[in-house]
Amino acid sequence: MSKLLSARWDAAVSAEGRFPFQMANSDATGLPLVKLGGFGGDLIKFEPGKKVGPHTHPGSHILICVRGDGMLWFDGEEHRIDVGFIYLVPGDVPHAVYARPDATEPLVLFAIGNDHQPVDSPARLASLDIKVEVEWK
Repeated sequence: MSKLLSARWDAAVSAEGRFPFQMANSDATGLPLVKLGGFGGDLIKFEPGKKVGPHTHPGSHILICVRGDGMLWFDGEEHRIDVGFIYLVPGDVPHAVYARPDATEPLVLFAIGNDHQPVDSPARLASLDIKVEVEWK
């Protein structure tokens, strides 16, 4: 028998304050939404100026920006993130996410992917010793 999983994110996206789980190896907080086997999705919140530095992780994921403004650093290149942007991020490619430091609201991403690990699990991502200086335009 198959399962149908569902979650609403609209109230969480607009809510102020931290999400309930501290994301491992990151400044972000997370709200788990759905998980079935190795596939799952969370909301990830970065307050202005916060980040998850360069890292890799099991599986690939899609990042959908649902609130805020930031930058995706992907394999040495910077890419803007704001509402409506969608990125497919291979897990084995070094990448990082930065919330704009002068933003008036948090950066909130819907992260959905395979080989999904819980938000607060140390197995979710492996930090890399790479120095990144984001250029805000």
